[in-house]
Amino acid sequence: MAAILAMPEYGFEVEKVLDERATLQEIRQQLQRLLNAPTAMKLVYFSGHGCANDSGVYLVTADGTFAGPGLGLDWLRQKVLAAEGTVILIFDCCHAGAATVRHQGAYKAISAGDIDRALGTLAEGKVLIAACGSDEVAYETDSAEHGIFTFHVLEGLIGGATNLQGLVTPMGLYDYVAQRLREDGRQNPVWKGEQTGLIILGAGFAAPHPLTPDQTGVDPSLLATMEQQAKDHLDEYLEQVAVPYEAWKTEGFQKASQLLDPLLR
Repeated sequence: MAAILAMPEYGFEVEKVLDERATLQEIRQQLQRLLNAPTAMKLVYFSGHGCANDSGVYLVTADGTFAGPGLGLDWLRQKVLAAEGTVILIFDCCHAGAATVRHQGAYKAISAGDIDRALGTLAEGKVLIAACGSDEVAYETDSAEHGIFTFHVLEGLIGGATNLQGLVTPMGLYDYVAQRLREDGRQNPVWKGEQTGLIILGAGFAAPHPLTPDQTGVDPSLLATMEQQAKDHLDEYLEQVAVPYEAWKTEGFQKASQLLDPLLR
């Protein structure tokens, strides 16, 4: 993920916070530095466990305890809403195993409903893409050594989500991941946030080419025949229904008005 986001097409300055370094204090410091920066776009990617109880929703940190499991999403929401520019959040954390041994009994696995409760309404330009919906499990794959959601996010970022202009947008990335997860049939990602206009996440990719008749598997001569038949049918229909403008002014308009009169009364 870090290597892809540092590619010239994205150009992010990436800070990795991994494993035992991912303490609550370190993550907070890095998030404050990021969200306070005057850059036009900021991106936060989290992969790990999430948990929730009646008092809050948390991203579990390496030093999480029973009393304080990790980073509270209420805190994160305040910082995101106060940040300048666009903020993209990508969470692969709706794991069934989120309620780890030290949290059992007090916490449950985080769900889309918990995320919605904690983050509330996001302001314009603030977007969240999460791994799965309420009461769903975020599956992992042994071969890829990370979540299936993250696997498809990576696919999308390296070109799978590219549009015809060679751009990768947050909405395009979400659509790509949602389609792939729908084909897999086990979980559905969540989109949350507001945007006006086009948000460009990455640019400069080779644009996908529209399918040619050869690639569609349709005989080109048959396609041409179908197009001509459709044109002939449309021309015939227009000849039957078309009314000259002068006739419409003197007859059609008057007739329509007369029919409307009793309805208006």
